[in-house]
Order: sequence, then structure tokens, then C-alpha cells
Amino acid sequence: MQVGVLKTDGGPHPPEKWAFATATHLVQVSPNADALLQRDAFLLQMNVADAIEKHYTELQKAEADALALNGDDHLAVPIDPIPYVEAALADVIAAAKGSKWEKHFQSTERKEHESNAFLAPGEEPLEPYPSVQDVMKTVLATHFATAIHVHRSWHADKNPDGPNAQAFRAAHHPGPDNPIVSGRVI
Repeated sequence: MQVGVLKTDGGPHPPEKWAFATATHLVQVSPNADALLQRDAFLLQMNVADAIEKHYTELQKAEADALALNGDDHLAVPIDPIPYVEAALADVIAAAKGSKWEKHFQSTERKEHESNAFLAPGEEPLEPYPSVQDVMKTVLATHFATAIHVHRSWHADKNPDGPNAQAFRAAHHPGPDNPIVSGRVI
């Protein structure tokens, strides 16, 4: 598992920053791997980042447009990253073409859980493991949802007077200035 922090002061992260962060989650290799494999992984990360940057650009533009058009009301709309996932996945798979990861990224096979071999009679079998593409879709959806959330967070912070901005900040920004923590009523 990989954990990272994106930091910016002054607005949402640029699409290229999101794209590279996502690429490093999709293409991982052990730090103990030989240098050539590490190099190949880095090159694929760059190719994947280039391939998905346009999806972050589109997502951020759509979010900015919706916030400009609907303002505070848009903060109450559920976050939906799904419209971006399939096209981004196709671009990730295309970016891996010719790499050592090409076949792996094309995999849609769900493997049986090995623990199912040891079930007692009448026990329910465990669900199969997700496929490689299922995992990549989850990473993409999670990262896209976070990008949308960050965009809304910046909007709520710059426009704190609306009731939806106050509710958004209260729900997502606990701290001493948070109305829930400070005891102030929204």
C-alpha cells in the first residue's frame, strides 16, 4: 500500500499533479527490484500520468463550471467520479501497451480466494479476489472523487458564508474554527 500527501497553497492541485499521484498508485514496484525494472516502472508511471491528465483536466473544468454556475448549491450535490473512470482506465491500459505491465493491466480475471479450499461443510465461500482492472477502477474512482472533493473544499473555504459551504466545512474540516467543535451554531 502506498500513502502520499499532495500539498498546495492557493487552489486545487493542477491536473498533472493529480495524474502523477494516481499513476504512482497504479504502477508500483518494490524498491528492492533491480534498477532496470524500477526504471521501466517509472517510465510507465510517466506514460500513465500523461494518459490520464486530460481526465483530471476535464473533471476539474466540469467541477469549476458547476461551482461557477450553481455556487453554494453545488456543494450539496453528491460527488460522482464514475463518469470519468472507464475512459481513464482505457487510457491506462493503452499507456501500458508494449510494457512489462501490458498483459497484467489487461487482466479482468477474478481469482478464487485460496481460503475457500479450507471451508467446513456448509460455510459460505469467500468472494473471488477483484481483477487487476477492478482494482485500477477503484484507484481511479477514489482519486477522482478526492480531486472533486478538494475542488469543492477550496470553493467552500473561499466562499464560507453560504449554508452549504458551512455544512461542507463542518462535515469535512474539523478543528477549532469548525462550528461543531467550537460550539457555534451554523
